[in-house]
Amino acid sequence: MESRNFQKELGAYIESDKKIDTYNLTVYVTKIQNYFESYGLIKNTIGDIETPLFQEQRTYYKELRNLIFVEYNTLSIDELKKIEERTGELINALQNLKED
Repeated sequence: MESRNFQKELGAYIESDKKIDTYNLTVYVTKIQNYFESYGLIKNTIGDIETPLFQEQRTYYKELRNLIFVEYNTLSIDELKKIEERTGELINALQNLKED
């Protein structure tokens, strides 16, 4: 849910031609990070961090994290659009992962 909210906020930021504040983007980035860290802690506690599913989730999350932990006001609109597109792909991939 927070990842979709982040994506909407990033879209609004792009549409505004970078005129709106980046505070909400920062809030969603922090929430996404906290959720995944909590999820990882739970998986580690029950011993599931070596499963292929968790490893794939972690790979997608790392790429997502590297995309969204940026200084948005320093990026061009084209760079932001690329981030928005790839973020959407990663969110969809994470949502579509299933255990074998």
